[in-house]
Amino acid sequence: MRFRGVIFDLWQTLVPWPVDSANRMYGRLVETWGADPEAFHELWHRRRKERETGPIEPHLRSIADELGLGGDLRAVMASAVTGRSSRLFPGRTRFRRSRSSGAGATSWG
Repeated sequence: MRFRGVIFDLWQTLVPWPVDSANRMYGRLVETWGADPEAFHELWHRRRKERETGPIEPHLRSIADELGLGGDLRAVMASAVTGRSSRLFPGRTRFRRSRSSGAGATSWG
């Protein structure tokens, strides 16, 4: 039998979920986007399954559309991940996708 992939539950099984870090990231998403915090929080939690079972970029784009938010999604994602606004440092955020595994990575510099 050939396997094409392995799926397992990482957070709260093998690794404790970093609640404080996650809350800071959510706050940066809200701040960078200029979203209403309560509306974002409600939508973020209601769509948890979608976010956890699919790619994050289309998920965030659909949240932005539903909340009527504009802006550069990649800049918003970079700010949320790094805590820095890419508007302050244009061209400094790099998104890379591995050709062999398809996994993505974000780097600064």
